[in-house]
Amino acid sequence: MKRVRDVRYTKDDLIRHMVGKRENFVANVATIANECRRRGIIFIPATQQSKSFLIDRDKIRGTSYQDERQQVLQSLAKDGTITHLELDFLTHAAMMDTLVTWVHSQGLPLADVIAAMNGRRDCLVSWVHLSPEGNRIVARTFEASILSRLEENNAAGITQHAAAASPTASPSSPPAPLQNHN
Repeated sequence: MKRVRDVRYTKDDLIRHMVGKRENFVANVATIANECRRRGIIFIPATQQSKSFLIDRDKIRGTSYQDERQQVLQSLAKDGTITHLELDFLTHAAMMDTLVTWVHSQGLPLADVIAAMNGRRDCLVSWVHLSPEGNRIVARTFEASILSRLEENNAAGITQHAAAASPTASPSSPPAPLQNHN
């Protein structure tokens, strides 16, 4: 018989859990960005919605990602503990914050899926997986980011990504491996 355990995590557990995760995540995204740049590919990172399951799916529509984050943090402050799903949600939120900061520092376009889905979080059918309508929202968000970047490039007289003309960019070269930077 499998035992169900209700494991709870404190603020100190949350802090220990997050050590290095944001840095590893952004280091891997930077590796992808560098490889795209080397190959002449326009890289458009995206934020990603998730949920903690603190709010039921049938009641989450209209509750923003940031609102749920505040509710989880308030629950931690009030009760002194959170669930594993809430721990993962707060870790995810910190990684998304770090991603947005990094993207802006790099001058890259961003497909802000968190913002695009804030009014339709009921499209999350699991922690991060989406309904067909959720996938349409993500697709429209990427479409808008891609078209915006193409318009910016056209206005600036750029017809291709600068790396595409580079003699060192070789599409047949293997990509650099992703790293675990612990």
